[in-house]
Amino acid sequence: MVGCLLGDAHASRYGKNLGNTRIEFKLPRRGGVNHAPYLFYIYFQLLFWGFVTAFTPVPKLTSDGAGGKHQSLRFRTKRLPVFNWFRDLFYPAGVKIVPSNIGLLLTPRALAYWIMDDGGYRTSGIIIHTNSFTKTDVVLLASVLDSSFGIKATVRIVGKKWIIYVPASYMATVRSVVFPYMHFSMLYKIHA
Repeated sequence: MVGCLLGDAHASRYGKNLGNTRIEFKLPRRGGVNHAPYLFYIYFQLLFWGFVTAFTPVPKLTSDGAGGKHQSLRFRTKRLPVFNWFRDLFYPAGVKIVPSNIGLLLTPRALAYWIMDDGGYRTSGIIIHTNSFTKTDVVLLASVLDSSFGIKATVRIVGKKWIIYVPASYMATVRSVVFPYMHFSMLYKIHA
């Protein structure tokens, strides 16, 4: 869950008394339906644990915000107390942040899911799109990659958003850490 929440997943509470939390998983706006096997991979893991209903996500045509349409695919978990901890951790004031204890939470599996969600293949390495986080959060994430996994990454600005760049010289290290947890459809993100 940590890796997905660092990526595209969203945690939210609903109800008069801010009831239990549900997590929403969705594919990226452009080219997302091509990543459907990965989304179903997550869905069936959560179905196994009883965190979602036995409803299979189906593609839906939605607005892209610029007057066009695109196919989207998403699903939400049940509203469960077990997810409240994640909501409190990542959204303490209602805005998504990187928890200060991310160094304790970012396991090899979480890193794999984060890369599958937000990683971008480049011949010169990999970019992890951390667009929704502040520079301070992104610097923290880059330092955890180094201290926890020996992956030296740099923080770059693209437009007004911050991203993490891992050069090709560290891709062997990235692969050795995350390969066992990667879905086959996402192996291209780690040059495998």
